[in-house]
Amino acid sequence: MESAEQLLRQGNTTVAQVANKISYCNLGHFASAFRCRFAIAPSQYLMAKKVLSGS
Repeated sequence: MESAEQLLRQGNTTVAQVANKISYCNLGHFASAFRCRFAIAPSQYLMAKKVLSGS
């Protein structure tokens, strides 16, 4: 999950791409696991990073 967080922090990949890169076949399972670990949905995390960086 830390790898996923780092990829999302970079902001140049989609949530689906990140899930695939860390070997999740099911996007919903990835989102649930990410939410459980970081207390935020991966899409919200990605959106927040883009807003903060001005992209």
